[in-house]
Amino acid sequence: SFMAGMQLGWLVDSPGWQGNVVNVAYDLNIEDALYAVYYSVSDTVTIGESFFSYIDLMGSYSLDNGATWTEPHNISLTQDPDLDETHPHLNRFAIDGEVYMMYQMPDYAQATVKPPEESADYLNRIYFRKYDFDPVVSVDDHHPQLPGFVLNDNYPNPFNPITIISFTLPGSGMTELSIFDITGREIQTLHQGVLNAGGHQFTLDMTDLASGPYFYRLKSQGFQDVKKMLLIK
Repeated sequence: SFMAGMQLGWLVDSPGWQGNVVNVAYDLNIEDALYAVYYSVSDTVTIGESFFSYIDLMGSYSLDNGATWTEPHNISLTQDPDLDETHPHLNRFAIDGEVYMMYQMPDYAQATVKPPEESADYLNRIYFRKYDFDPVVSVDDHHPQLPGFVLNDNYPNPFNPITIISFTLPGSGMTELSIFDITGREIQTLHQGVLNAGGHQFTLDMTDLASGPYFYRLKSQGFQDVKKMLLIK
């Protein structure tokens, strides 16, 4: 199981593996796909008398909404004992196996609490990273692209504050076009209802929203696709 794999990978007694925090993201495009990242002490090399090193970020994924998980794998791959990765935080959602995260890397040369006893007692630098689970998740197998559906890149992009979103449908049917912010919160539905076959375009006005990345998602007749856009004011 997922918890058993995390416990087996934690090779020191203190702090215990139970104190870890697992962050999980869901995929907007791949149905029932979940991605989990946590940090693990993956070896027993020590620094001093009561400390440990080589804290790595571990990743695992599920394609059945969390019922089963893959064996965790190291997604950080640093070898320097002074470059540990701890406390990862994932974005709420991924797109086709790609997820954004932030994590801490303690600087053991700068203690902020004396005497230091854990990684949080040192100066911690915050890093942002985009990780792609695509090599281990086949998007084609789990999210087939239906023929005739096309979701175009918005234009212009970047934009301020108006952009055009266009797409093509091979047949008439229920169609939903939604806008999400970087946290995965749906902020606007541009359309929800039946559309005829052919090309369609919608104007998006984001005058009242802050600058930054956003996503738009098209769902229609079993098809689903997500694209990224950038609002710059």
